[in-house]
Amino acid sequence: MKCATVDNPMRRLELSEGDAVGALEVCEDIDAKCAFQPPTSDDLMMAMSSLEPEQASSSAAREVKGVKGTSLGGERPKLTVVHRQQHWIAKLQDRGDPPHAPLREYLAMRLAKRCGIRAAEVEFKLVGDREIVLVRRFDRTVNEQGLVSRKLYASAHTVLRLDTQVRGDPQRSYIALSNELQRWCARAGYDAKDQQRELWRRMAFNAIVGNADDHPRNHGLLYENGGWVLSDAFDIAPYITFSRTLSMAITREGSLEATAGNLLRNCANFHYEDEEARQYIKTTVSSIQSEWPKELASVGMPPDAVAPPVMDWLGDAPVLGKAR
Repeated sequence: MKCATVDNPMRRLELSEGDAVGALEVCEDIDAKCAFQPPTSDDLMMAMSSLEPEQASSSAAREVKGVKGTSLGGERPKLTVVHRQQHWIAKLQDRGDPPHAPLREYLAMRLAKRCGIRAAEVEFKLVGDREIVLVRRFDRTVNEQGLVSRKLYASAHTVLRLDTQVRGDPQRSYIALSNELQRWCARAGYDAKDQQRELWRRMAFNAIVGNADDHPRNHGLLYENGGWVLSDAFDIAPYITFSRTLSMAITREGSLEATAGNLLRNCANFHYEDEEARQYIKTTVSSIQSEWPKELASVGMPPDAVAPPVMDWLGDAPVLGKAR
């Protein structure tokens, strides 16, 4: 029986695969959940290579042995696979996706790491003309005996105690999340300063690269070494047409507008001095412009396969040397 054909929500949770994010599962038969075995990345790529041209890439996920669906969520087809003896998420290009969606996410994630962000490890694969981006799961660890350890995870949606995914909620903001980091991390004796500074860099990078999919479920905290810390950054995917607004508010006043002035306005709330934050913006812009074509070349793609983000809006504060 497939989860999609079941009307009862609790029954769907019971039948879903044991690959949900974090360490919690809602079920009666925990042994069945723990027995979940993802396919290998080789199995997936072999299935993709056998698809007919008119078949969607998501067909390969359904055809891989043992895969009935996925509880990972999101708009793009994705599934957990075993890759390099660890659990990774494979994201596929499917019908209706913007061109080169997996490639654009790969580029952004690689550049985020270059720009001082603790981003999840990624790899890019090409099966014929079908793209896959592999993202290593930060909430799973597989030991040498093949046993899987799960880490506790709390999304920013949970941390901020949000009821709905609606823009405009005063709690749906980076500043509110920064304040919560101070509370959550301090419980275990952590100094939240480094976590808050990391969060500001993620906010700034999302604005610079044009990732408007930065909603609260795409940020989260992991429980590690007796305390909560920001999880690795994930789901950084530049929009082809960026409206210059983020999904979470940037300023205390609730502005979503991704301008350099807004990024600088409340940077002190994240323990960044104005000049240091200004320098980060300028350095990040320069790094993206110079490294984007190099990252494309590193995976064998032509330099014009994906255009770099348009960052002309950054001409205000960094170039003029003052915040608006």
